[in-house]
Amino acid sequence: KKFEGLSYIHLVSENDFKKNSIYDYDDGKLVFSVKNCGIPKEDGIVAETIRIQMMDHFLIFIDEKKTDHLAAKSKKGAALVQYLILNAGEPVPNQKLLTALWDEDKSTNPENALKTLVSRLRVLLNQIDPSLGACIVSDRGAYHWKCLDNMTIDMYEIDAIFERLSENNVPVPEQRKLYNQL
Repeated sequence: KKFEGLSYIHLVSENDFKKNSIYDYDDGKLVFSVKNCGIPKEDGIVAETIRIQMMDHFLIFIDEKKTDHLAAKSKKGAALVQYLILNAGEPVPNQKLLTALWDEDKSTNPENALKTLVSRLRVLLNQIDPSLGACIVSDRGAYHWKCLDNMTIDMYEIDAIFERLSENNVPVPEQRKLYNQL
């Protein structure tokens, strides 16, 4: 699978070398690894590619076409998606979300407000792409973001580039290639 700017990228299955990761091979050698959220695609019609831009402005691109439904219709919803993505698939307790999203706004029933926001947000996300609503997952007393196989997130890509550049054995041509991607 293509990973913006790199060639020979593919998602590995659970039976491959490392579960839920993306790898770049050069002449059969592993040279680059990116942790992927690792959640299989949901059944149904989905976009070929979903790209989430967290840096600069929060945007969602479906098959390289910018969508602005989420930011325009729900600032709190966009903030919730960003907060969950920043936690890289780890469950975020409801209380932490309530503090982050409603700290200054005093809601009479904050737990219910969060459930309502998540429900409406899933509907908005499904309007963007039928598989996106399922990316917000309920845990016991928490929520987390689950990525799809066809999804990339810019900040994860940048982290992977910096991680690779921090290794001592990176050949100079590959270093240049990685720096150019920044």
